[in-house]
Amino acid sequence: AEVSAQTAKISGAIKSPVISSVVKNNAGNYVISGTADALATVVVSLSDNQTLVYTGQADKNGQWQVEQDQKAFRLTEGNHSLLAFTFDQKTGTRSVTAPEQFFKVQYTQLDRLIKNVDLLANWSVVIIILLGMFLTALTI
Repeated sequence: AEVSAQTAKISGAIKSPVISSVVKNNAGNYVISGTADALATVVVSLSDNQTLVYTGQADKNGQWQVEQDQKAFRLTEGNHSLLAFTFDQKTGTRSVTAPEQFFKVQYTQLDRLIKNVDLLANWSVVIIILLGMFLTALTI
């Protein structure tokens, strides 16, 4: 039976990864990076209204990163926690979870304005459809 990363047994022989930074890139996404053993698979969980799980691969120098896509899932404003561990698919084991790290999501007034404009655009379509249905009903 195949073992998933979440159900894998913990092995003290596997080194835990280190989360070294969380940076917001030019696209507005959060890039989580760190170090681990060379070519190790790193599993990162990020807390929000639900838990997001990302998997990354360390390069030959042990550097890894995962990117949280804000278009796919927009993080809520406030504090978020990160947990990470290394997973070995061959043995079906994983490392102890690295120490929990925290980062804060803050939106600017421009971010809030864009979100409100998007929301307004969606509601305007609904209002136009309802208005069209109302006017159609008046002509019957």
